[in-house]
Amino acid sequence: MVYEMSFLEIAEQLYGIGLSGLLSNLHEIILAFPIIFLALGALYCFFGREIFDIVNFLIGGFIALGFAVSLSGFSGIGMILISVVAFIIGGLIGFFVPYLFVAIVGFSIGLGLLVGFSPLLGLIAGIILAVAAVLLFRFFLPVLTALLGGSLAAYAIFDWTGSEPVSLVVGVVLAVTGAVYQYTQLEPHERERRESKRPEDRTSERY
Repeated sequence: MVYEMSFLEIAEQLYGIGLSGLLSNLHEIILAFPIIFLALGALYCFFGREIFDIVNFLIGGFIALGFAVSLSGFSGIGMILISVVAFIIGGLIGFFVPYLFVAIVGFSIGLGLLVGFSPLLGLIAGIILAVAAVLLFRFFLPVLTALLGGSLAAYAIFDWTGSEPVSLVVGVVLAVTGAVYQYTQLEPHERERRESKRPEDRTSERY
């Protein structure tokens, strides 16, 4: 029970700080924990595509958990159940929000291009571009996460050493090597996926 209450108190404190407070104190946070942010940046550089959805789920879950703890009047088991449900719902929202945003942008572009000719054509084009936008987003995700990781690492090193050239070089090197590494890992995964499907295809062909 002590661990449960301490966990809920931490969530409530995070909610009390708020996103604006976190952003305004980002410099102090990175300065206090440069190693953590450097490691997080390297993790994003080399494994960003794999952890992107997990991190978004956790962020959304903890934000929703903070709201639940702050606004709920329950205590004990009721508080725990509400917190778990809020964490799951918030995590799912955090998981889908980036893809939903990209899909809306693609849909808006497709709809705007052809809706003047025909509403039906505009709708079809919007759906096609929405799907294409999500697929492109997944394809370019290694680059995007590598840039994010390189920026985090560069910022951490700059706060740590005060040397702008060193932090810039390290950030660029991490971003480039991380993006290249992530793309080199895509082909083995695709090959393994195709090979795992081959026995099923052969079995279906026999019948």
